[in-house]
Amino acid sequence: MIGESVIVIGSSLYVFCSLFEWKQSVGYILFHAVLFTVACIPSVKWAVGITKWFHLRPLAGDGMEIGSLLVPMVLTSQMAFIERWDSKYLKVTEVERSYLLSTQLMSMLTVSILLIVNHEKTIDFIILLFCGDHLHCSHNKCSVGCRYHPCVEAVVLLSVDSYSNLGTKLSYLSPTFYNIIGIYADVTRGTHSLWMQLLLIGSLTTGLFLLPVFYYLTLVSDYWETVTGYLAFYAVICFTFFALLLPWSVLMLGGDNPFMWLWRYLDNVYIRLPLIRYWLCIVLVAVGFVAWQSRQPTSSASTTITRKCFHLLALAIYIPGVIYEPYLTHLASSVAVAAFIFIEYIRLYRIGPFGESIHSALQVFLDEKDSGPLILTHVYLLLGFAMPLWIYPVDYLKPDSTGCKLALYSGILALGIGDTMASVIGKKLGRYRWPGSLKTVEGTLAGIISQLLFLWTLHYTGLLWLPRERWLPVSAAVTVGSLLEAWTSQIDNIVLSPFLCSLLMFKCR
Repeated sequence: MIGESVIVIGSSLYVFCSLFEWKQSVGYILFHAVLFTVACIPSVKWAVGITKWFHLRPLAGDGMEIGSLLVPMVLTSQMAFIERWDSKYLKVTEVERSYLLSTQLMSMLTVSILLIVNHEKTIDFIILLFCGDHLHCSHNKCSVGCRYHPCVEAVVLLSVDSYSNLGTKLSYLSPTFYNIIGIYADVTRGTHSLWMQLLLIGSLTTGLFLLPVFYYLTLVSDYWETVTGYLAFYAVICFTFFALLLPWSVLMLGGDNPFMWLWRYLDNVYIRLPLIRYWLCIVLVAVGFVAWQSRQPTSSASTTITRKCFHLLALAIYIPGVIYEPYLTHLASSVAVAAFIFIEYIRLYRIGPFGESIHSALQVFLDEKDSGPLILTHVYLLLGFAMPLWIYPVDYLKPDSTGCKLALYSGILALGIGDTMASVIGKKLGRYRWPGSLKTVEGTLAGIISQLLFLWTLHYTGLLWLPRERWLPVSAAVTVGSLLEAWTSQIDNIVLSPFLCSLLMFKCR
């Protein structure tokens, strides 16, 4: 969609050109020009030549602009934020610059290959490498949930950073370790970021170890052979925990017992344990709602209002968490995402004794964006709320007189409030649709107004200070993010939050 392309390309250009000089930007500006030119030519489609081998998600655009520009845009905003923070303890390092260059090269390489092979030959390996959503093959065809996904770039960077930090820890045990693997990057991350890397990359790495088990389960049909596969699944989980994740956590904590560290961490601040008890109550409500909804008639399942109930439950978790304990919310989000990944492993292959029940419960919440065998909408929603906490580059506890901490609320604003209000009001009262979109103008206006009202409430109650001169750029960022929500055909749970966070971080100070 041309509206989506204009918003994404324009925002990315503004962020990048405002930080770097003309000579440094010219190549990347040309890349934006190529993306915009292709977007303006209806006869040129990124997907041409692959529909013979892949079933693409219906009603979805190519997503090439948001997929190739979002991660570099976020990294650029982080660098601009750090440089303007003007702290002797926080500087942009060569590691951050190399990550930005890597994502830009990945994006430009992918677009170049797609343009070269378009209309000529298959690009199966590109889709397999760069499609970050669902892929399901049957009868010599595959079903692809999206096109080029920013999750892939993020996972690649996170994996490199995670194992680089692990290599740093191993070098303390063996100083010659760097000489063996040839890694010399000196990267420093906070404990919460290290926990996030361990939990997310550890859960994905566990999935790689489980691939032989999953393959075995697709071949067997006998009851006892299936049970053997289930036992092998849990055996691999236990092996990975004791052989990889537990030693990794001990190294990360400098030899400390991770369970004792966690207890001291929770007991160190009074509000943490009550907040966890409150979150557990919300989780029980969510589980009960899923169980109740799964027993309703099929005709009432998977409505917009029903799915938005999870946005409200996420709001109930993240609003008090971000306000009172952002560090605990950071850690809890990492644990929750890792847990969701393991639950998806169990659901996908119906691992007993809970796999079939989980599959039946989640089946009723599917929408058109869950087109493959994976059900990832709830994972994307949680990621959307958590990512602003993960990518915010400054200590949460530092004094903030300029409203920079507003970026922490990006997921709450974009998904919990804006997207929810836009969907509900658009369904109930919407009359006029945006050109080339199914979303309504009334819904978008409702989303913008509700987000600004939430910000005014935070400012009025003293929970967040927002200077007068910041209201105009913040309102512009909220409006641009809402317009992206109206025009994008991609999975909004995964793109709206980091996009808005990038705009709010940029030129904050």
